Amino acid sequence: MQINIFFGPKEEFQKLIPKNKEIKRLHDLIYEIDKKQRTHIHITNGEKEEFIEKEYVECLVSYTEDYSSASSNFLENAISILLSAYNIENIYFQNPPQTIKELLERQNDFQVEIIKHQYPNVSLQKVKSIKNTFHKHIIGQEKAKNHILSTVFPLTKKKYEKPVVMMFFGPAGVGKTETAKFLSNKFYNQVEFRKQFSMFQTEDFANYLFGEKINGASLARDLLNRSSNVILLDEFDKAPAVFHSAFYQMFDEGVLVDKHYVADISKAIIICTSNYKSREEIKKSLGEALYSRFDHFIEFELISKEAQQKLIEKSYLKMIQLFSKKEKEVIERYGVFKSIIDRAGQFNNVREIERETQKLMCSVLIKDIYKKKRVKTFLRIV
Repeated sequence: MQINIFFGPKEEFQKLIPKNKEIKRLHDLIYEIDKKQRTHIHITNGEKEEFIEKEYVECLVSYTEDYSSASSNFLENAISILLSAYNIENIYFQNPPQTIKELLERQNDFQVEIIKHQYPNVSLQKVKSIKNTFHKHIIGQEKAKNHILSTVFPLTKKKYEKPVVMMFFGPAGVGKTETAKFLSNKFYNQVEFRKQFSMFQTEDFANYLFGEKINGASLARDLLNRSSNVILLDEFDKAPAVFHSAFYQMFDEGVLVDKHYVADISKAIIICTSNYKSREEIKKSLGEALYSRFDHFIEFELISKEAQQKLIEKSYLKMIQLFSKKEKEVIERYGVFKSIIDRAGQFNNVREIERETQKLMCSVLIKDIYKKKRVKTFLRIV
């Protein structure tokens, strides 16, 4: 039997699975074990003889999410249960809990191969590309761009193994999250790994961070399954202070260990976003121990009037594409673009610009419809 243990994203794991073999999923076998009785009793010379009839399985595959379908007791005894019930030729397990990994590795009679997905390197060429195109995607944050590129630059060196850890801080809606998305796309051509910390209550956050249940959700398990090496911890300021110590090893060594999983995040780009107003406020909130583990604190500033003009133009051109040819004519006739551009400098963030542009476009369209209705009513009366 060949045992293959893969750590990495699903799309890469699927490339390892043979195309010409009959596949059985772990949860299918769990269901069969629960539903079928495979023990038969025979009488030989007046004595009972018990034997197990094993079913042949050409290829057993388990994805990250499959472990959630099993009970904790089953997972802790999974290998012995499976091997007692089935004759398995090949095993492919993606991101198994440490318990299962260790059980598989102890199968001395079988060949075990550990495969770890290697994320693309941060190349100097990509850094240059980001430097030249950043202003087209993230408007009004040139200072932030320079700080970001100088922080990620060490990752272009082969011997550098640590993750780089940055705190993006400043007002809401000025490009912090969009910058993380942009970096992930440029460096890895993938959607960033993102967790919104404001979505967790204290108890939920503890269970997720420390992986309380072997078959439950956990940050380490989700990180093993990530497609991108840009890790966005959004609204990091909402993480309860009591859990700050859980990030020490993650930020220092690029490893996150919980009760059941071990996630390797070496050479990752970790971005924590927050609405803090200053580095002093960050230090006071996070404490010296966690504060000192960040490589850089990068401020995203309020958007200048000139930058707002560019954002208004970009937003207008994007939104007008939603409307029909006649609707576009109405929007242009009412001078929506001029009305919005004249207000440049009055907005606080990108969201306000997009919201006001859309609202004004829809407002003039409704006004035009009502005007036409009044004309038609007047003609009918006449």
